[in-house]
This record gives sequence, C-alpha cells and structure tokens, in this order.
Amino acid sequence: MLKVLRNKKTAKKIWLGLAIIIVPAFTLWGFGGAFRSREENAPVGKLFGRTVTAEQFKDALDAVRTQAVLQFGDRFAQMQQHINFEQEAINRLIMLHEAKLRKIKVSDEEVIKKIQNYAYFRSRNGFDRKNYEQILQYGLHMQPRIFEEQIRQNLIIAKLYEDATSKVSLTDEQIKEEYRKQNKKISVYYLAAILADLAKEINPSENELIEYYKKNREQFKEGPFLNIDYLVLDDLQNAKAAASMLKKGGLEKIARQYGAQVKETGLFQETDPIPGLGWSPVMAEMLSGLKAGQFAEPLVMDNKYYFMRLKERKEAFIPEFEKIKDKVKEEMIKVKSSQAAKQRINDAAEEIKQQPSKGGFDAIAKKTGLKASVTGLFQLNSYIEDIGASNKLWLEADKLKPEQTSPVIEMPPGYYLIRLKTAVEPDEKKFTAEKDDFAAKLLERKKQEEFDKLLESLRRKAQ
Repeated sequence: MLKVLRNKKTAKKIWLGLAIIIVPAFTLWGFGGAFRSREENAPVGKLFGRTVTAEQFKDALDAVRTQAVLQFGDRFAQMQQHINFEQEAINRLIMLHEAKLRKIKVSDEEVIKKIQNYAYFRSRNGFDRKNYEQILQYGLHMQPRIFEEQIRQNLIIAKLYEDATSKVSLTDEQIKEEYRKQNKKISVYYLAAILADLAKEINPSENELIEYYKKNREQFKEGPFLNIDYLVLDDLQNAKAAASMLKKGGLEKIARQYGAQVKETGLFQETDPIPGLGWSPVMAEMLSGLKAGQFAEPLVMDNKYYFMRLKERKEAFIPEFEKIKDKVKEEMIKVKSSQAAKQRINDAAEEIKQQPSKGGFDAIAKKTGLKASVTGLFQLNSYIEDIGASNKLWLEADKLKPEQTSPVIEMPPGYYLIRLKTAVEPDEKKFTAEKDDFAAKLLERKKQEEFDKLLESLRRKAQ
C-alpha cells in the first residue's frame, strides 16, 4: 500500500459529482457478479498453458472498467456499450504476462506521480487526499491499495507499449507519401454492373428453385433454438437469498417471494439476441451448455440480477422447401445476379482490351445495358454517393494513367471498371505547414499498428 500517497496534502473536496456517475457503473461485473456460485480460485480458462482463476479474471475486468471510467468520465455510461470488457480483460492479462517476461517494472514513485496528476483527485492546491479516498470509497467502491495496483499495471502496460514500439520510425518520404494519399482528390468515370439492376431480370421457375434448394440445403439450416424462462430482481440482498432457493423453489417461488414476474422469451435462434434481454456474450455462453429444465447461474448486469431457466431447446434443422420458398428465391436471385454482373463486366473489360480506343464507357453501356457515370472529387477514407466507401476505387484510380482502364473492382453495389477523370494533388505549402503535426499523429498510428500486431501474436500464443 502506498502510505506516502494517502498521507499527502489535504484540501477541499472536488469532483464529487463524478462519484454519482460512477456508482451505477461499477456494480456491473459482466462475467457473473458477486454472488455467482463459483469459488474465487475456480479456473475459468487458460492463458499460455496456465490456469486463470475467476478471481484473477475479475480483477482484470475491474481494472478495465476503472480505466474506462477514468478515460471517459461522465461519458462512461454512453461509451460502455461500445467496449467488449471481457476481451479487454483477457488482453490485459496477456499484456501483463508479456511485460513480466520482459522484466518491466514500475516504482511506487511512478504510481504516486500518475495518481496525483489525475484531475479527479486535484484541487487548486494540488493533490487532494480526502477527495481521492472519497471517490475511491463511494464512487469506485474499492480500497486504495487495489486502485494503486491497477494504476501500477496500467503503467506497466504503457511501458510495454513503448518498449514494443520504440523502433518504429518514419522517413520524410514516408510522411510525404502518406500525406499525399490522405489529401489527394480524385474523380473517375465508371462502368458498372449493378446487382440490383440485374436482379430484376431474374425470375426463376418453381423447378429451378427446387433444384437450387436441393443443391444448397445446408445454407438454409436454422437453429438451434432456445426458449428461456427468466425473472429480474433489483435488490442485491433479495438476489442473494433468491440464489439459494433457486433449485429448490424455482423461478415461480422467487417471483412470489419478491413480487417479480416470470417471463418467457419464446423460441429464438441461439445466435440471435435474447428477446427482452438483448445480446450478451456471457448469457449466450451460460445458456449454450444447458439442457431443458436446467438453471443458468444467477447473473448481475446493469444493477439488475438475472435468473434464467432453459425451458426448451430445439435442435438445428433444415426447413421444408414450401416453408422457405421465398427465402430460397431471394438467395438464388442474389447468387445469380452476382454471377451475371461479374460475367457482364468481364465481357466489357475484354471488349475494352481488344479495342481500347473505340468509344468510351457510354458507348459500351448502351451496348451491354451496364451503367456508365462519373463521380465527383473524393478522397481516401471518404464516401461516394451510390457506391459506398471510397478506398478500393481511390487506390485503383491512384495507379491509373490517363485513358487507362482499371481491372474489375468488386464493390457492395456490384462490379466496376474505372478511368481517371481528374486528380488534384495536395498543396505543397500546406504540407510544409502541417508536416510536423501530421508526422506526429502518423507515427503514433504506426506505433499502435505495431503494438496491435504484437498483441495479436500474443493472443495466438496464449491459446
């Protein structure tokens, strides 16, 4: 415990409003809650051949949530839905393992300095010890020694990042080329075989649909399906008592005891969100191994306590043709229109190759029924109206010389051939003025990419 830190200066309270925001966020444990029946030292998985206990995983999960609150502040409630806390907890354990192998350490002084610099714990006079302890107690519901250890681990991971990315560098040529790619504007002529247009021409017969169904039966498999009974409680003490009576009295007894309502989802596909409850990887994992009549372990999420019983399981099956005829037709048209579009654009490409100087895209469009048009100026990582994300077209257009035709390009709406219309290079003076700031951001992005590669490699080794 860092006694030096907690015996430092005292000052008046600040940021106590933050505690009100943090309180509901940190009663959500995601992986199973405080009253799950597993022992804290029970194994929940393995990393690098070593057992990870429920307590170790929970500690990592808590640390990830603490870090998210410190990062997002009063936006945490809004941002948490976009964070996969369980995966981030696993990543944390993996990174700490790698840091240990690299003998990366953090001193008490570094931890003290980091905590003292958080705005949450500061007043006009500097670090506010009383405010620090109050936010930890009433906001994060944790002891200072636990918070300090989380900060130590955060700093260790930060040092791992620096160690892993220390050799990443950029030349002037790389900076200039990346600036060019991000700022060059292009417009193109295009010839397109649009899937939606060709789909209108396809009207398969009943016999063709039956034949397609027979050859592709597996793609129409549905299920498995689940039907869940569940109830939700709001009070922790009631939930703890309910957990002890679950298998003896069932959901109905709990509902009578605490004035709750047992609800039924109805059959839903196992891979779909749970009706009335939404999508939760934890719930999905817990339910996947149950047999009809079995209870899942009680689960706490979003300040609510969930009790679930698998009422019915229906194994995967392939429906009869008559029941899914419309779906078969839809799939067949999708496949056939894609095949037709690809064939037509390839035929057009071959014609251009054989007679490159005979007419433009408009002439070929009239002859083949394809679409000919032109884009406005667009940049890399932008959006092109009626086409979508620009990257594929931009990268191909950037290679083209005047009058040269691209290879066939597959895009969500269909297949395209393009020719360069206009290319506007970045302004040299603007590049010179923005170079330093741009280079700093680019370097950080390259470092993150390098670290992501390391983390992906470690994830594979950890399995």
